[in-house]
Amino acid sequence: MKNLISLVILGLFAPGLLHAMDDQGNFAIKGAGVTSCAQYTKVLDAKSPELYLFIGWIDGYLTGVNQFQAEAFDVAPWQATELLAQLLSQYCEQRPDAQFMLAATRLLQSMFPGRLRTSSEPVEMESGAKTAFLYKAVLKRVQEALVERGYDISTDGAYGPQTEDALEAVQRENDITVTGLPDQQTLMLLLQESSFSNPAEPVESDPDGGTDGGN
Repeated sequence: MKNLISLVILGLFAPGLLHAMDDQGNFAIKGAGVTSCAQYTKVLDAKSPELYLFIGWIDGYLTGVNQFQAEAFDVAPWQATELLAQLLSQYCEQRPDAQFMLAATRLLQSMFPGRLRTSSEPVEMESGAKTAFLYKAVLKRVQEALVERGYDISTDGAYGPQTEDALEAVQRENDITVTGLPDQQTLMLLLQESSFSNPAEPVESDPDGGTDGGN
C-alpha cells in the first residue's frame, strides 16, 4: 500500500483543476487551507483532535469542486478521505513550507482524469458478514482492470460470485486481507494508474507557485 501511495505522489502535478477567482486571479482561502504542510504533518503524526479540522476541510473542498467544476460529478469516486489524508501527508513531508491548499489542489489535479463525469448509482456489495458500496461506474472499472489481469469475468458493473472470486485471488496474490470486496488497498492496486495522472512524473517538476493565504 505504501509503495502504491508513493507512486501516486509522483503524479500530483498535472494541470486541469479550475478555481473560481476574480479577474486578477485572486480568491479567498478559508480554514485549514491557509495553514502550512508542516502544521498538517505535525497534527497528523500526533493524531491531534485538530486533524478533524483538516479532514472536514478536505471533504468540503471535494464537495465544492464537485459542485462547481464542469463535468465532475465526483472527483474522488472511490478514494476515502483517510486515503487522501495519507497522500497529502506524503506530499507535505516533501514540501513542508507549502500551503495546505496547494497540496490539496495538486492532489485533486492528479485525480481529475479519473473522476466521474456524470452520476452513477451505488452498488451494494456483500461478502460474508461485510458490506461495501461503490459506484456502478467504478465497479465496471474494477472489473475491466481484473479482465486486464487475465480474469474471465463480465464488466457489467454488477457484483457477483465471479467478481468476488477474482478480487479474492488478487488480494491473495498481493498480500492484501482477503475479503472479496474492493477495499481501499485493492482499489489502489487496480485503479491507481487510471485514477491519478502522470504517476511517473518527477517531483521536481512541481512549480513553486501557489496562492498566498487569504488571496
